[in-house]
Amino acid sequence: MRRSAYDWFVTLSKVTFFVAAFFLVIFTVMANMGGNSDTLKQSIEQYLAETTGLVVKIETLNKMTFFPNISIDVEKVHMYRPDVENQPVVTVGRLFGSISFASVALGKRQLKGLELEDMTAAPGTLNAQEVVIESAGILGAEEQGKAFFQGRGKLGTHDANFEIDMLDLGGSYKFAPDRSFKVNVGDLKAQGVMAERSGRVFVQDISLGVPEEFITGKLDFTRKGKGKLRVEGDIKFGTSGTVKPNLVVERREGGRIVTGTLDVAVTDMNDIKGEKGFLAAYDKFGSIWGPAVTDEKDKEKKSGHDEIDVNFTAPAGCTHLTHENFDKVIEGWRSAAQIPTAQQIADYPCSGTAP
Repeated sequence: MRRSAYDWFVTLSKVTFFVAAFFLVIFTVMANMGGNSDTLKQSIEQYLAETTGLVVKIETLNKMTFFPNISIDVEKVHMYRPDVENQPVVTVGRLFGSISFASVALGKRQLKGLELEDMTAAPGTLNAQEVVIESAGILGAEEQGKAFFQGRGKLGTHDANFEIDMLDLGGSYKFAPDRSFKVNVGDLKAQGVMAERSGRVFVQDISLGVPEEFITGKLDFTRKGKGKLRVEGDIKFGTSGTVKPNLVVERREGGRIVTGTLDVAVTDMNDIKGEKGFLAAYDKFGSIWGPAVTDEKDKEKKSGHDEIDVNFTAPAGCTHLTHENFDKVIEGWRSAAQIPTAQQIADYPCSGTAP
């Protein structure tokens, strides 16, 4: 006997009801799965430990939720190196993050909220000098559809702040594929546009100034495996200088190793030794991102545990830079009255060993 359209409608209605009821039960259970239990706290500690490579201890879990938003709200987070667990290298006063369950399921990475307060990273953890983030979070903008991820704090002794463009999607936020950024550290000002494409990060329209612009260009960062990053680009400085890096930065136990090549072209000595020259930029970057130098003994340790194996090619010839001769080569440029000749840099000729 053939079933009528009415029978099919009744059957479909029952199936729809049971499916809806099933998902309602699932969502209700998920909505009640959160809380602040020790089990949930340990799960967050384990996730952060796997992400950072540090031992993580959380004093207070205010709340964790799973539906409709996956969120965590924790206070007094302490992170330790695995071999030194009596002194934290990173502390966080409060961390709150929220992302909708639907966003995770659909792979959209749309944030509902992100707040960070009173974070301190010891020297050598995120930077050679201490990093302090007093506060950071997502703020709405006057322009419709726009928002910012903003933060302020200190890098060493320098006041610092940053701002990254975001999209306001009406109750949720997302970093756009191409997003502008601004960073100020002391009197150093940097801005540009960051773009992500298939595991690569492009930084374009770079402008650096102290405070006037003296470096422009673009950089391309590509992950080459765990702890390894390739850096390529085209940088201009002064009126005649260009630098084309092709470097690999690899994180190893105790520091980093930098290998590859730096192709440099410069015809005006003022672009080396002038107020906006290469050496002025090197000193400025060193004062901000290099180890804090307080006395002569510190100067001897300036290179830290980083290793360098780079062929530095200039019109005069090629110099093989290593962590042993780097400071001597820099001082040679500092004392030079004119752009060095090939004979003057022959003490460290390129051997062809650097990749």
